[in-house]
Amino acid sequence: MKLGIIITSYNDENTLEKAIQSLTSLKKKDKIYIALVDDCSTDSTVNIIKHAKKNNQIDVVHFNKKNLGVSSSRNIGINLCRDTDYITFLDSDDQILPNLSNVISKKRIHGDLIAFKFDYFFNNRQVKNNFYNEDKILEVNDIKKYFYRYLTMPNKYSLFTTCWAKLYRTELLVINKDLYFNEKLLLCEDTDFVFRFLTKSKNIQYINESIYVHTLGIAKENLKKLTFGTRFDPKHQISFLTTVESCKNYFIKNGHTPSEIQKKIDHCTGAYTIIYIIRSCIRVNSLPSFISTYLFWKNLYNRNIISSEMPNYSFKLAGGSWLLPFLIRNKLYFIAILTAYYICKKRYL
Repeated sequence: MKLGIIITSYNDENTLEKAIQSLTSLKKKDKIYIALVDDCSTDSTVNIIKHAKKNNQIDVVHFNKKNLGVSSSRNIGINLCRDTDYITFLDSDDQILPNLSNVISKKRIHGDLIAFKFDYFFNNRQVKNNFYNEDKILEVNDIKKYFYRYLTMPNKYSLFTTCWAKLYRTELLVINKDLYFNEKLLLCEDTDFVFRFLTKSKNIQYINESIYVHTLGIAKENLKKLTFGTRFDPKHQISFLTTVESCKNYFIKNGHTPSEIQKKIDHCTGAYTIIYIIRSCIRVNSLPSFISTYLFWKNLYNRNIISSEMPNYSFKLAGGSWLLPFLIRNKLYFIAILTAYYICKKRYL
């Protein structure tokens, strides 16, 4: 089996070298093809990449001529790995564990999508994650059960919300280019990608071994995390609407009518709204940025883009606080953003 590993980078001089080094033992043992796509880094990331390429730690490098975003960069990486059997992704501040080699050699890899356990590295400690207690072929009903949980608590049920820690059959991507990353999305793009890939997959495996470590930011490190979109236009904070629609399409393809799951979809949209109102405040560092954040969300509610779903949102089901949804439903938007700002600073900074 030939495995393509796609790394994307942008100003990652503090973490990229460690990410590349995590692949060293794999490259010695297995048929690994490493493609790195840099999205116009302006720091010493470029020198790290050139050094790694010179030392044969990377097989192919692509430097974008202009900043395209992570979705476009990953799509370039997919095209560079078209001659592989499977592809996977490595974020430049994460690591793939060396045991991936042993896992691949002793397991019968045959699915269109193979999902693995993964761990989190946070505050100098590694936190184990678990989804199922054994290796498992995931049938349609298993995926539906997962989606029901995801729609209830989208920030907790994360097996299929990240593009990494999974193998994707390359052939399925090559013959279905509509499965590539949505290049209009700068946030939630990986969740949307996985959900659409699940919809096209006929055979889905889960392997109960951890092969990936994802690094969570601490304090001001979060300002650089793509997850928070601090350098993006605020409109990208509602990218989750596309993701929820992709989840809905899975149910429709597998026999549900939209009306059967609409309340669950509305609840998930409400949960995401609360999450991203809070996360959007991480970019607030001045009075003008606070005002622009407030006006952005106020405008959305006045245009009924999101507020129509909030009546079906239950903070108890989502495991959240009652305060923010109460303020939003009562159109106390300024107080809501003040509250979100306080929560954001306490939680992330």
